[in-house]
Amino acid sequence: MTTDFSRFVGEAYRVLGAPAERERIEEFRLVRAMAFADRVAGGYAGKRVLELGSSVGIHLVAARRAGASEAVGLDKFIFPESGESPFRHDTATHAGLARVWQAEGVRVLAHDLADPFPFPDRSFDLVTCHAAIEHFHGIHKQVFAEAFRVLAPGGHFVFSTPNIASLLKRVRFVLGRSPNWDIKDYFDAGTDFTGHVREFTVAECRAMLAWSGFVPVSVVARPGYFRWRWLRNPRKMHHVFFQAASLLSPRWGDFIYAAGRKPPAAG
Repeated sequence: MTTDFSRFVGEAYRVLGAPAERERIEEFRLVRAMAFADRVAGGYAGKRVLELGSSVGIHLVAARRAGASEAVGLDKFIFPESGESPFRHDTATHAGLARVWQAEGVRVLAHDLADPFPFPDRSFDLVTCHAAIEHFHGIHKQVFAEAFRVLAPGGHFVFSTPNIASLLKRVRFVLGRSPNWDIKDYFDAGTDFTGHVREFTVAECRAMLAWSGFVPVSVVARPGYFRWRWLRNPRKMHHVFFQAASLLSPRWGDFIYAAGRKPPAAG
């Protein structure tokens, strides 16, 4: 199925056009995340899907093409009225995106994930959140709780996030280099910082699922980014080495893929 997901994601980039191209670096990671959901959470076919931090809807469009019966996203930053941020799109761009969303049968709603989700209990079969929880400012407990609430019993919460304990970051730390977001960006941005507030380990992601009532199904760290052109760039060869070496342990990859299931008997 990975080949199909690669096609679905590629088609989503194509139909969404220039706004999606700003996020092209996420393509490899998103294909792997969809394949992970297919493997451990039963895939997309016939499911009602909610994405938290959906951005312009690349995953939502791909989910519909993978057979989702409904695909809804919540995002705070991409809308013209959201205020200045690296993720905001102007009115004309948003109007173009809205036309694509309508044609593809997806919805993206303006919503702050710090607030209760605007859906009744048991509204979705699959909730996803990709490359977003590392940006949250102290709202993880309520986001996980809301994901649990809106899921139907037996549904899955699937998320991905950078691994603070990846093999490469462990080596960087031993050499005296911080594994955290660039200090200059963090220092200059102040309260407007939109980078990685906190990254997590495999064990921490498993714990957050369990604390929120989910039964952890699979939590593993695997390569999250790769470009074949790295093989032609001597300055990138260490990335290739660490990506390959990280396959030796489910805790060493640079990206965590996590899935939890809401118990069938849960309310």
